[in-house]
Amino acid sequence: MTLQRLSLQTLALAFLIGTTGVMAEEEEAEAPAKPIYYELEPDILVNLKEPKHYLRIAIQVMSRDQLTIDMVEQNTPMLRHHLIMQLSEESYKTLGNPSGREEVRKKALEKFNTLLDEESKGMEVAGLYFTNFMMQ
Repeated sequence: MTLQRLSLQTLALAFLIGTTGVMAEEEEAEAPAKPIYYELEPDILVNLKEPKHYLRIAIQVMSRDQLTIDMVEQNTPMLRHHLIMQLSEESYKTLGNPSGREEVRKKALEKFNTLLDEESKGMEVAGLYFTNFMMQ
């Protein structure tokens, strides 16, 4: 009876160790990839809609896929052009408050992803961030 009980305990212990290892492997497989950031250099400098006002802005994009970052790097001149055109249509008043800046950031991300999709059929960045923002 003691030998049989010992065998059952050993079997139960082996089962628990085995399922714990499987659960750890599943958790590792489900973990999202680390973010990869790419800085559009140099900073973008544009005249705003109103005379005598300008914006200097540093932008970084984020993806969890190196191929997407490579596509961004390859298409940087085109992407910068469209961002410059879009930002130059913004007003000092809009960019002067946090909600206006956030709306502009979201529009820039949408435009960025539309352009990437046209070039790469399905690639898109997960985030676009203003890492330096100066208006005058």
